[in-house]
Amino acid sequence: MTRKSHNLLTKALLSAAVLLSLLTTSCERKDLWLPSQQGVIDLAIYDIDLELYFGFNWRYEWIYDWPEDDPDYGPLGYTEPYGVRATIYNLDGRQGRRLAPFTRNMVMDGQNRVSLTAATWYDMLFYNTGTSAIIPQADDAYTYYNMTTRANSLPSHFPSTRDGQDEHVDTLKAYDSYNQPDELFGVFIEDLYVSEDPEDYEETVDAEGNTIYLYRINATLEPYSFIYLIQPVIINNYCDINDPEKPDSTARVRGVNGLTVTGLAQGVELYSRQDWTNAISITSEDVKPMQTHKTYRAADGSIWDADVCASRILTWGLPGIDPLQARRTLDETGVAPENEEGNWIGLSFVLRGGDVKSRAFDISEQIAKHPTGGVITIVIDAEKEFTRDETDHKTNPNTGGGFNASVDNWQNEVNSEITI
Repeated sequence: MTRKSHNLLTKALLSAAVLLSLLTTSCERKDLWLPSQQGVIDLAIYDIDLELYFGFNWRYEWIYDWPEDDPDYGPLGYTEPYGVRATIYNLDGRQGRRLAPFTRNMVMDGQNRVSLTAATWYDMLFYNTGTSAIIPQADDAYTYYNMTTRANSLPSHFPSTRDGQDEHVDTLKAYDSYNQPDELFGVFIEDLYVSEDPEDYEETVDAEGNTIYLYRINATLEPYSFIYLIQPVIINNYCDINDPEKPDSTARVRGVNGLTVTGLAQGVELYSRQDWTNAISITSEDVKPMQTHKTYRAADGSIWDADVCASRILTWGLPGIDPLQARRTLDETGVAPENEEGNWIGLSFVLRGGDVKSRAFDISEQIAKHPTGGVITIVIDAEKEFTRDETDHKTNPNTGGGFNASVDNWQNEVNSEITI
């Protein structure tokens, strides 16, 4: 099911109920132990506002009108999964080692039955099914459970540090380009003890009138992959209207036809929620059409007439961190995660004459302040960024345009985000 609002997903309450059929009467004494019986895991999904991941100001920052009911756009937030895969390990009671697991595919709002043994320790991993881009890498699932995606193109060449942090910032790094992950949610329940003491169970009556005892396990599914809303804001896009020699009332920039974001994690380890340490890039050609004459309020309070494009991408987050923990730390202390790698975005601009020009922008600070996704705004001053000759140059129709993930000669073309 797809939700049609900005508020989406995921609180998931997992109630794993170990049903132990102890038929008693009011005068019977309860057993001192409980035998092995079936367990029932009930899955329920509850909405979580994007504010919890994006921050409370994201609606104010987001300018683009995104019609979520339009299939060409889709929802800005998360969509509900239809099913969940459970991997359940018995633990060695003496050493705590994970023993051979069993797996079950479970459905939302259905009766999901598994066999659990009382007086036993378990580890349980739950994550949603129905993903297509994600590749599990559980070669040693007793120790780690990795998820990643496939490489998809030639490397992207971008700076590898934050702007101004390195004396040799004119050097480039080749980032392997990977597909975006799907929306992935899950939870890992560690060292769960299924008690054998009837006092730890909830007594109830089933449909047949039998007295049963429920051992409940509560958990919450949270995202492993995170949404970034990329928003190029173009100001002074109609500066040629007053040109005394060649007045032109049309826009210098007609749109953006692709983007690449660098310095992102290649994958995630599900047990720890720790992102992989190696940095990759993600490329997308799904940039929505430019909307003209939007009102943009700069950080200093000034108001600008702006044209705006937009894109929604999914990532694992920054390398080497647990994004959810980084978000909590940021909320509690104001300290953003460290990212020496830095993050750059390459945007491919379609100009008035038909040429396509790439520019790179440093978005390290914005990404660090949004470790679990959010709005990333890049302000482009068309008058300063593109010369009149560039914007008016006619493209040879035989050469075409298209998006180039690499930004050649970037040191002559890079601007950090403009502070107005």
